[in-house]
Amino acid sequence: MRPALEPELLRRNHSLFQKAHHLRNPCVAGMPGGESMPLSEAEHVLVVDDEEGVRTVVQAILSREGYRVLDASDPWEALGVAETHPIGLLLTDVSMPRMNGYELAMRIESLRPDAKVLFMSAYAEHGMLIQKPKFIAKPFSVEDMVKAVSDVLGE
Repeated sequence: MRPALEPELLRRNHSLFQKAHHLRNPCVAGMPGGESMPLSEAEHVLVVDDEEGVRTVVQAILSREGYRVLDASDPWEALGVAETHPIGLLLTDVSMPRMNGYELAMRIESLRPDAKVLFMSAYAEHGMLIQKPKFIAKPFSVEDMVKAVSDVLGE
């Protein structure tokens, strides 16, 4: 059985979220004193997970960091999104029904060769197969998610 991501994750880390956001993104639309800034393709993140709660938390974390976040509930939906939207990072669960995250990454790579990939999983053995920074274990902290995304995009 997969451990569920704690629903209180965002609430417990809200003040840290706010501090980190203001330090990293002083000019984001909707923030005091901010202006709208166009996002590069690298700042578009596609989050794929069959668990809605995980997608919701990740989307909230990355949106607050200034990323444009698209999400998909399964790999087939993700392929459709990748065909029609710029993708700088694919952030995908490893274990999903009908197609695993590895196969999805290979298919996305054929559509978006410049897209980078970050895998996530609640299963520890997946982390042993994938070198850091391309893997983040669930459950994760806000800080760990922000750092993992930043590290992969910075490669």
